Amino acid sequence: LCLIFLGFGWAKPVPVNPRNFQNYRRDDFLVSIAGITVNLTLFLLSLALAVGFNSLLWKPEGINFYGAKELLSSDGIGYAVLLGGAGADNVDAMRYPWVQYIQRFLLMFSTMNLCVGIFNLLPIPPLDGFHILNDVVLRGRLTLNQNMFQIMQVVLIALCLTGNGNPRFPTAERPLNHSGTGKAVPD
Repeated sequence: LCLIFLGFGWAKPVPVNPRNFQNYRRDDFLVSIAGITVNLTLFLLSLALAVGFNSLLWKPEGINFYGAKELLSSDGIGYAVLLGGAGADNVDAMRYPWVQYIQRFLLMFSTMNLCVGIFNLLPIPPLDGFHILNDVVLRGRLTLNQNMFQIMQVVLIALCLTGNGNPRFPTAERPLNHSGTGKAVPD
């Protein structure tokens, strides 16, 4: 619900008991990389399906005129039509107009999974990127107790909700513009 209403959501972390690890660094790395791998796999799968549905959505003459890349790239016409809600205005250019809803879902799903996967790679506790950095680069030298992880989780959520972590992050006061470039709308 928070993802729909606030544009930000989170999941309850899967409980992992490190006492079950046979080799702590290796197993902690495998647990950390699993979520990121799933996000990137879902990104690639949904993007491949979106490319496949592209030929069903647009009429061949439209694909020949604009090119498949222009109709599917994030800064192209087709992406803006599908995610901008202008699909009803462009039904005459579509072979099967009902496919636009599947295409819109796949494009949004792929974008969301890519963003979550990259976000999870940030080396900030309690994100998986911190565990990967600690296990691979620092070789397990950095240890934080559970209280520190909880404090960092609250700080991370506060930064994400306020947008103070990066002035380029969109917030309620600075929404994304309609061009899909990700740059905030000027005040």
